Amino acid sequence: MPWPCFLAGNEQKVIAYDLIGLSTRETARELRITPETVRVHRRNALRKLTGTPEIAHVREVLEKGGS
Repeated sequence: MPWPCFLAGNEQKVIAYDLIGLSTRETARELRITPETVRVHRRNALRKLTGTPEIAHVREVLEKGGS
């Protein structure tokens, strides 16, 4: 499924890692950024996708095809 085009590259990656269950620390290691930067990317992506900071909502949006 294609990602929404309005997410920046690292926002997409952080959400993808969240969906497969990586922790903030693990995601930071994978992307070679700080855990705080991961949190910033996650917060920004979640605001764009759902308006609320809950990954369950992101899963629901993605499962419904981004509608």
